[in-house]
Amino acid sequence: MPVYVSEADTAMACGQVKKPPAARDPKRVWPLVQFMVFGLGHGGLRSTPIKQVVPIGNGSPIDVPGAPTAIRLPGHTPGSVAYHVPVLDAIFMGDAMTTRSVTTGVVGPALGPFTVDPVRALGSLDALDGLSARWVLPGHGDPWTGGLPEALAIIRARGRD
Repeated sequence: MPVYVSEADTAMACGQVKKPPAARDPKRVWPLVQFMVFGLGHGGLRSTPIKQVVPIGNGSPIDVPGAPTAIRLPGHTPGSVAYHVPVLDAIFMGDAMTTRSVTTGVVGPALGPFTVDPVRALGSLDALDGLSARWVLPGHGDPWTGGLPEALAIIRARGRD
């Protein structure tokens, strides 16, 4: 099965380079312990390199049902992307957004924890301005059904939790 990865994250996904160190996130003990226990039990604290990836560029439609379009959102990683699927009225945000921080337990739209460059991550959200999607699907937490513009406004107002 093809694995589509932004060109800027291809070497990292294949295990050829490590993810750059993340900025220090605020933490609360109990949510972080829950995250670590879950990760230990599900193999989530180690990374498995992908043998082969299909690199994608910004604005590239992907040849899969729904023809999602990749939108570059560098910040969480250098090649972080969102996938906009207009036919589903959805955008898959990956770790560029969370609705439940695994490090603080805070609920609601925010930048994802372990983001490498939070300032760049906030700025890259500008690439989503003008897009519409009712379903905003984060890498962590529940789907956001208040729409993309509202999610972006909350993230920007919150800055970084």
